[in-house]
Amino acid sequence: MSTPLIKPVGEDWTWLTDYVFATAEWTLNIPDGRECELGTGVKAFGRPRGDRQKFTRTIEFTTWGAGAIHVRAADGKGPCEVRLDMGKVGLITILDSKF
Repeated sequence: MSTPLIKPVGEDWTWLTDYVFATAEWTLNIPDGRECELGTGVKAFGRPRGDRQKFTRTIEFTTWGAGAIHVRAADGKGPCEVRLDMGKVGLITILDSKF
């Protein structure tokens, strides 16, 4: 496991981290009584273009390939602090041989 990332987020999409893994499991926590929206994949035209999910308290999710994790407050109550933890990862195999 890696060191948790703790960051304040507002109503605009906030970048948390990039990822390049075959697969990776993550947990994102927010304060009680708050609702946020998680976005994964490539951010283009103002929003993440991968999966997007609204959640309260905690969400566990899996990413595949390359992209970024973004989050925003979705309840109109102003900024809040989020905590992102990375769990298991599946590494991408790079072949080191002649073809």
